[in-house]
Amino acid sequence: MMIEEFEKRTGFYPGANLYESIEKAYMDSKVDKDAFCEVYKQNADGLAEKIRREVYILPSMFMGITLHTYSHVMTEMQQDAAGVMDHILRGSC
Repeated sequence: MMIEEFEKRTGFYPGANLYESIEKAYMDSKVDKDAFCEVYKQNADGLAEKIRREVYILPSMFMGITLHTYSHVMTEMQQDAAGVMDHILRGSC
């Protein structure tokens, strides 16, 4: 999904760093654009907040740790966000 598509569907205009994480969560979720954007807009199960926290809060918490450890934590968080999306969509069917 292009950033313009996300903006049109959500009415939210993220910066480049935040959109990179949004795009990653979308790709990991394996759902269509409309479903992902709706869940993001509603912050269902905290999806939007988890993505924002990954970009804005966690980096400051991990000052001084190795890049490998940081990457591992970020990967786990993205997988958690994808799992939340899958859980939401299965529950709504």
